[in-house]
Amino acid sequence: MSKNGFVIANTNSGCLIRPVFIFNNKFLGIWSGLRVWKNLKATIEVEYSLQKRPITNEIIESFTEDGQLKYRRSREKFNLLLGVIFRAQNHDDYFMVELWKKNNYIVMRPHIRVSGNWDAPNLNPDENSYQLKTKVSKFTYVIEVRENVLTIMINGDHQNKLTWNIPSHYEINLIQHGSVNAGGLTKSVIRAIPFKDRVGMFGLRNYGNEIALVKKLIIEPVK
Repeated sequence: MSKNGFVIANTNSGCLIRPVFIFNNKFLGIWSGLRVWKNLKATIEVEYSLQKRPITNEIIESFTEDGQLKYRRSREKFNLLLGVIFRAQNHDDYFMVELWKKNNYIVMRPHIRVSGNWDAPNLNPDENSYQLKTKVSKFTYVIEVRENVLTIMINGDHQNKLTWNIPSHYEINLIQHGSVNAGGLTKSVIRAIPFKDRVGMFGLRNYGNEIALVKKLIIEPVK
Protein backbone atom coordinates (compact mmCIF):
# COMPACT_ATOMS: atom_id res chain seq x y z
CA MET A 1 0.00 0.00 0.00
CA SER A 2 1.24 3.48 -0.92
CA LYS A 3 0.21 6.79 0.65
CA ASN A 4 -1.15 7.66 -2.80
CA GLY A 5 -3.14 4.46 -3.37
CA PHE A 6 -2.78 0.70 -3.63
CA VAL A 7 0.13 -0.91 -5.46
CA ILE A 8 -1.14 -4.00 -7.30
CA ALA A 9 1.78 -6.36 -7.84
CA ASN A 10 2.18 -10.15 -7.84
CA THR A 11 -1.15 -10.94 -6.20
CA ASN A 12 -1.27 -14.36 -7.92
CA SER A 13 -4.92 -15.41 -7.49
CA GLY A 14 -6.14 -11.82 -7.13
CA CYS A 15 -7.31 -9.36 -4.48
CA LEU A 16 -11.10 -9.61 -4.22
CA ILE A 17 -13.51 -7.22 -2.52
CA ARG A 18 -15.20 -9.52 -0.06
CA PRO A 19 -19.00 -9.48 0.07
CA VAL A 20 -21.04 -8.36 3.06
CA PHE A 21 -24.01 -10.53 3.95
CA ILE A 22 -27.14 -9.30 5.67
CA PHE A 23 -29.45 -11.70 7.50
CA ASN A 24 -32.95 -11.01 6.21
CA ASN A 25 -35.20 -13.58 7.82
CA LYS A 26 -34.23 -15.50 10.94
CA PHE A 27 -37.03 -18.02 10.37
CA LEU A 28 -36.35 -18.83 6.73
CA GLY A 29 -32.58 -18.39 6.95
CA ILE A 30 -32.45 -16.16 3.88
CA TRP A 31 -29.28 -14.13 3.31
CA SER A 32 -28.75 -11.33 0.84
CA GLY A 33 -25.33 -10.21 -0.33
CA LEU A 34 -23.88 -6.75 -0.74
CA ARG A 35 -20.74 -5.94 -2.72
CA VAL A 36 -21.44 -8.63 -5.31
CA TRP A 37 -22.35 -7.71 -8.88
CA LYS A 38 -23.38 -9.21 -12.18
CA ASN A 39 -23.76 -5.98 -14.16
CA LEU A 40 -21.60 -3.10 -12.96
CA LYS A 41 -19.79 0.12 -13.69
CA ALA A 42 -16.30 0.47 -12.24
CA THR A 43 -14.34 3.72 -12.39
CA ILE A 44 -10.63 3.16 -11.75
CA GLU A 45 -7.92 5.80 -11.59
CA VAL A 46 -4.56 4.19 -12.35
CA GLU A 47 -1.00 5.43 -12.50
CA TYR A 48 1.63 3.43 -14.36
CA SER A 49 4.70 5.63 -13.93
CA LEU A 50 5.87 4.25 -10.55
CA GLN A 51 9.36 5.71 -10.56
CA LYS A 52 9.65 5.36 -14.33
CA ARG A 53 9.46 1.58 -14.63
CA PRO A 54 11.46 0.35 -11.62
CA ILE A 55 13.57 -2.74 -11.95
CA THR A 56 12.94 -5.79 -9.79
CA ASN A 57 15.71 -6.77 -7.43
CA GLU A 58 14.70 -10.26 -6.35
CA ILE A 59 17.33 -12.90 -5.56
CA ILE A 60 17.19 -15.53 -8.29
CA GLU A 61 20.40 -17.46 -7.49
CA SER A 62 22.97 -17.80 -4.71
CA PHE A 63 26.56 -18.99 -5.26
CA THR A 64 29.98 -19.05 -3.62
CA GLU A 65 32.89 -17.10 -5.04
CA ASP A 66 36.32 -16.91 -3.36
CA GLY A 67 34.76 -18.35 -0.24
CA GLN A 68 32.09 -15.65 -0.11
CA LEU A 69 28.36 -16.23 -0.45
CA LYS A 70 27.01 -14.03 -3.21
CA TYR A 71 23.68 -13.49 -4.88
CA ARG A 72 22.54 -12.89 -8.41
CA ARG A 73 19.53 -10.60 -8.59
CA SER A 74 16.86 -10.12 -11.22
CA ARG A 75 17.21 -7.07 -13.43
CA GLU A 76 13.87 -7.49 -15.13
CA LYS A 77 11.78 -4.40 -15.73
CA PHE A 78 8.20 -4.29 -14.53
CA ASN A 79 5.35 -4.58 -17.01
CA LEU A 80 2.95 -1.66 -16.55
CA LEU A 81 -0.29 -3.55 -16.33
CA LEU A 82 -3.48 -3.95 -14.29
CA GLY A 83 -5.71 -7.02 -14.16
CA VAL A 84 -9.40 -6.31 -13.46
CA ILE A 85 -11.55 -9.17 -12.14
CA PHE A 86 -15.35 -9.45 -12.24
CA ARG A 87 -18.05 -12.05 -11.47
CA ALA A 88 -15.56 -13.88 -9.26
CA GLN A 89 -17.00 -16.85 -7.39
CA ASN A 90 -13.75 -17.39 -5.49
CA HIS A 91 -10.01 -17.01 -6.20
CA ASP A 92 -10.11 -19.75 -8.86
CA ASP A 93 -13.21 -18.92 -10.91
CA TYR A 94 -13.70 -15.51 -12.55
CA PHE A 95 -13.42 -13.30 -15.63
CA MET A 96 -10.49 -10.90 -15.97
CA VAL A 97 -9.22 -8.31 -18.41
CA GLU A 98 -5.62 -7.13 -18.36
CA LEU A 99 -4.99 -3.51 -19.28
CA TRP A 100 -1.38 -3.21 -20.34
CA LYS A 101 0.37 0.06 -21.10
CA LYS A 102 2.67 -0.95 -23.92
CA ASN A 103 4.53 1.81 -25.75
CA ASN A 104 1.83 4.21 -27.04
CA TYR A 105 -1.08 1.85 -26.50
CA ILE A 106 -3.34 0.44 -23.82
CA VAL A 107 -3.83 -3.20 -24.77
CA MET A 108 -6.77 -5.21 -23.41
CA ARG A 109 -6.24 -8.96 -22.95
CA PRO A 110 -9.28 -10.95 -21.76
CA HIS A 111 -8.94 -14.04 -19.53
CA ILE A 112 -11.24 -16.71 -18.13
CA ARG A 113 -10.11 -18.51 -14.97
CA VAL A 114 -11.80 -21.81 -14.16
CA SER A 115 -10.71 -24.11 -11.32
CA GLY A 116 -7.45 -22.17 -11.05
CA ASN A 117 -6.45 -22.55 -14.71
CA TRP A 118 -6.76 -20.20 -17.65
CA ASP A 119 -8.28 -19.63 -21.03
CA ALA A 120 -6.08 -16.75 -22.24
CA PRO A 121 -5.48 -15.70 -25.85
CA ASN A 122 -2.08 -15.06 -27.33
CA LEU A 123 -1.39 -11.36 -26.98
CA ASN A 124 -1.90 -9.42 -30.20
CA PRO A 125 -1.27 -5.68 -29.65
CA ASP A 126 -2.98 -4.90 -32.97
CA GLU A 127 -6.31 -6.09 -31.57
CA ASN A 128 -8.28 -4.56 -28.71
CA SER A 129 -5.80 -1.71 -28.43
CA TYR A 130 -6.34 1.94 -27.62
CA GLN A 131 -3.78 4.33 -29.11
CA LEU A 132 -2.65 7.07 -26.77
CA LYS A 133 -2.67 10.55 -28.27
CA THR A 134 -0.17 11.98 -25.79
CA LYS A 135 2.43 10.60 -23.43
CA VAL A 136 0.61 10.14 -20.14
CA SER A 137 1.06 7.81 -17.17
CA LYS A 138 -2.26 8.41 -15.41
CA PHE A 139 -5.50 6.92 -16.67
CA THR A 140 -9.17 6.77 -15.78
CA TYR A 141 -10.83 3.56 -16.87
CA VAL A 142 -14.63 3.35 -16.89
CA ILE A 143 -15.44 -0.34 -17.16
CA GLU A 144 -19.04 -1.42 -17.75
CA VAL A 145 -20.27 -5.00 -17.67
CA ARG A 146 -23.79 -5.47 -19.02
CA GLU A 147 -24.95 -9.06 -19.45
CA ASN A 148 -22.64 -10.47 -22.16
CA VAL A 149 -20.63 -7.36 -23.08
CA LEU A 150 -17.77 -5.53 -21.36
CA THR A 151 -16.74 -2.06 -22.52
CA ILE A 152 -13.85 0.12 -21.38
CA MET A 153 -13.69 3.88 -21.86
CA ILE A 154 -10.23 5.39 -21.39
CA ASN A 155 -9.74 8.97 -20.22
CA GLY A 156 -13.24 10.06 -21.23
CA ASP A 157 -12.96 9.02 -24.89
CA HIS A 158 -16.54 7.99 -25.72
CA GLN A 159 -15.76 7.36 -29.39
CA ASN A 160 -13.08 4.67 -29.03
CA LYS A 161 -14.09 2.18 -26.38
CA LEU A 162 -12.54 -1.25 -26.03
CA THR A 163 -15.09 -4.10 -26.16
CA TRP A 164 -15.11 -7.75 -25.10
CA ASN A 165 -18.04 -10.01 -25.97
CA ILE A 166 -18.03 -12.27 -22.93
CA PRO A 167 -18.02 -15.89 -24.15
CA SER A 168 -20.23 -18.70 -22.98
CA HIS A 169 -17.56 -21.42 -23.20
CA TYR A 170 -13.89 -21.80 -22.33
CA GLU A 171 -10.94 -23.92 -23.39
CA ILE A 172 -8.02 -24.19 -20.96
CA ASN A 173 -4.67 -23.26 -22.53
CA LEU A 174 -2.64 -22.17 -19.49
CA ILE A 175 -2.00 -24.17 -16.33
CA GLN A 176 -1.07 -21.43 -13.82
CA HIS A 177 1.36 -19.74 -16.17
CA GLY A 178 2.65 -22.98 -17.70
CA SER A 179 1.84 -24.57 -21.04
CA VAL A 180 -0.99 -27.06 -21.30
CA ASN A 181 1.33 -29.96 -22.10
CA ALA A 182 3.81 -29.06 -19.35
CA GLY A 183 0.97 -28.93 -16.88
CA GLY A 184 -0.13 -32.45 -17.66
CA LEU A 185 -3.32 -31.53 -19.53
CA THR A 186 -2.94 -33.37 -22.81
CA LYS A 187 -6.44 -32.90 -24.23
CA SER A 188 -8.17 -29.54 -24.31
CA VAL A 189 -11.94 -29.69 -23.86
CA ILE A 190 -14.42 -26.91 -24.58
CA ARG A 191 -16.92 -26.51 -21.75
CA ALA A 192 -19.63 -24.06 -20.72
CA ILE A 193 -18.57 -21.38 -18.23
CA PRO A 194 -20.53 -22.27 -15.08
CA PHE A 195 -20.54 -18.76 -13.57
CA LYS A 196 -21.11 -16.73 -16.75
CA ASP A 197 -24.50 -15.30 -15.69
CA ARG A 198 -23.96 -15.24 -11.93
CA VAL A 199 -23.29 -12.36 -9.60
CA GLY A 200 -19.77 -12.30 -8.21
CA MET A 201 -17.03 -10.34 -6.56
CA PHE A 202 -14.90 -7.59 -8.10
CA GLY A 203 -11.14 -7.51 -7.73
CA LEU A 204 -7.69 -6.66 -9.06
CA ARG A 205 -4.79 -8.92 -9.97
CA ASN A 206 -1.22 -8.77 -11.21
CA TYR A 207 1.38 -11.52 -11.46
CA GLY A 208 5.16 -11.66 -11.40
CA ASN A 209 6.66 -8.42 -12.71
CA GLU A 210 3.31 -6.73 -13.47
CA ILE A 211 2.59 -3.56 -11.50
CA ALA A 212 0.19 -0.61 -11.28
CA LEU A 213 -0.83 2.00 -8.71
CA VAL A 214 -4.59 2.25 -8.16
CA LYS A 215 -5.45 5.67 -6.83
CA LYS A 216 -9.26 5.45 -6.82
CA LEU A 217 -11.92 2.79 -7.28
CA ILE A 218 -15.70 3.25 -7.46
CA ILE A 219 -18.09 0.38 -8.24
CA GLU A 220 -21.77 0.87 -9.01
CA PRO A 221 -24.48 -1.62 -10.00
CA VAL A 222 -26.15 -1.11 -13.39
CA LYS A 223 -29.32 -2.56 -14.85
